[in-house]
Amino acid sequence: MIVRFLAVLLTALAMIAPGAHLFELYRKMHLPEDQYYAVQQIYLGWWIVGLLLPAALVANSAMAVMAGGSIARWLAACAAGYSHAVNAGVTLAALCASALAALHWNWTSAEL
Repeated sequence: MIVRFLAVLLTALAMIAPGAHLFELYRKMHLPEDQYYAVQQIYLGWWIVGLLLPAALVANSAMAVMAGGSIARWLAACAAGYSHAVNAGVTLAALCASALAALHWNWTSAEL
């Protein structure tokens, strides 16, 4: 019972930071540069929230191992694997976009 509770709780808590970024993105994109950097100060110390994702992975993996039924085991394994697979995929897409932007940059002598 404790493992199931922790798996659900940690997974829900791990959604805080990505959800906050998603819902604030539109407003932050329209801020002037100085205001944008001022707003970024609110994230100091939020690295702690990042620890919830691996904690959710461990809890969901434990629930998958301990689950009695095959459906429960499969769903717990999906919870453990999908969140990390999607996160890795999005991070890879960001890396690719960044690399492509750097390769397609129109360099001028003033920007060197």
